[in-house]
Amino acid sequence: CIVSRSSNPPPFAIGNVRTQNIQVVSAPQLDRIWVAPAAGDPMLSLEQAEVEKDHGIMGDRYHKGEGTFSRWQRPNRAVSLIESEALQAIKQESDVDLSQGRHRRNLVTSGLIPTDLIGGHFRIGTVLSRASATCPPCRYLERLLGPGTFEALRNRGGIRAEGIESGTLQSGDAIISVGDRSKLP
Repeated sequence: CIVSRSSNPPPFAIGNVRTQNIQVVSAPQLDRIWVAPAAGDPMLSLEQAEVEKDHGIMGDRYHKGEGTFSRWQRPNRAVSLIESEALQAIKQESDVDLSQGRHRRNLVTSGLIPTDLIGGHFRIGTVLSRASATCPPCRYLERLLGPGTFEALRNRGGIRAEGIESGTLQSGDAIISVGDRSKLP
């Protein structure tokens, strides 16, 4: 944990506990890895995965160019991330269950707000990525899961990221924001 006495929260601050101006923040980490071998297939949970630069997670439908939205596939859409705290809030607020990979995002994180990474670089395991854009919900997901899914995910759909360097990631890996972007590809 990171402990801060500042009135300004650290850069990764969600689900914080505040007690008498002391703020406890869990270190940002990768909780789960999800892939679907083909469009529409159920998501499969992995403990470890290989990420290929510009293509995404090996074994995933988008890595193979076979995802529902592959016709728009670009390197800056190689991997998607969503925060576990948002998934929990959605379940509590709307009773939409996005557990077990039903969210259709590749990486579930905790301890950070993924949209705070947009425009920057971050590392998970040995994989260097650039956070490129939000990953808004789509009507396709609502058709798969039922009414209310689109609205439940509005402004909480996570982000898309581009793989800058290939490597390996695994559940439990720390998520590290890489500050000096001028020295990166």
